[in-house]
Amino acid sequence: MRPFASFYIGNIQSSLNTSFSTALPQTISFAKFRNNRILDESLAAGQFHIHPHLEIFYFDSGEGYFETSAVKENLVPHDLLVVNANNPHRQFSDNQPPLVYYCLSITNLEPEGLPSNSVSKNVYELFHHPSSNNLPHRVIKGILRELDNLNNSGGFFKIQSLVYELLSYVFKTLSPTANQPSKKIKRTEKDIILQEVQKYLIEHFTEQITLADLEKNFFVSKSLLCHYFKDKFGISPIEYLIRFRIEHAKTLLFKTDLSISDIAAGAGFGNSNYFSYLFKKYVEKSPLEYRAYSRSSAPETKH
Repeated sequence: MRPFASFYIGNIQSSLNTSFSTALPQTISFAKFRNNRILDESLAAGQFHIHPHLEIFYFDSGEGYFETSAVKENLVPHDLLVVNANNPHRQFSDNQPPLVYYCLSITNLEPEGLPSNSVSKNVYELFHHPSSNNLPHRVIKGILRELDNLNNSGGFFKIQSLVYELLSYVFKTLSPTANQPSKKIKRTEKDIILQEVQKYLIEHFTEQITLADLEKNFFVSKSLLCHYFKDKFGISPIEYLIRFRIEHAKTLLFKTDLSISDIAAGAGFGNSNYFSYLFKKYVEKSPLEYRAYSRSSAPETKH
């Protein structure tokens, strides 16, 4: 099989003339990682991050961990991990053998009674499988086969059908209580503050937010709040906010033709020049370079 880094296989609805297509879940990307590094690309390993889309991970080999602000889980081969949108998390290895896994990013998922791009009301859902004889493994292998033979638009439909099969498996496998908080965790004052501030930053990321605002709203000193965030995530609250805005801007750049000024405003940056400076700093590409790169990685469909 050919070596690969990342395949962007979403964005196919633009080639369809059916009115219902925009209401369907869309696959943004499919990628293979080793120890939280995308193969043949350089990414910061093991950093806490957040996405506005749903992520589905299938762990192929190695050992490691999945961590949120309150939970740390062991990861082993054949595990299936589903991380709901807008939840800080990281997956990583701290020894050998490193984690090797596949990741599907999905957007436009709107289950009734649940937040957008979520399969439950929990932060995540973890499914254990004793061997590779399981449906998620077969779906991943099926996607890989289709990617190796992408020569017509039918391949895209096959990939989407495989993704829908995987989503169906997840919803059917979830227990009846999955949409009730099931992680029994004794939360400290620090945990509560972190969760509340994270939620506030995500819900208000387009607004101008300062440390002084957070101090006033949550009755915690700026220094203590920064200590909490740096102790847990390795970054300050404002850095956390910037990274979330950058992730949102990346989605807008890939999915829309909005101007850089409009994207800067839509991602919470008041100044487009400052936005471009920060985007280049974090992504190592200018906004326009990233738009061209992300779209060039998407195979074209034939009409």
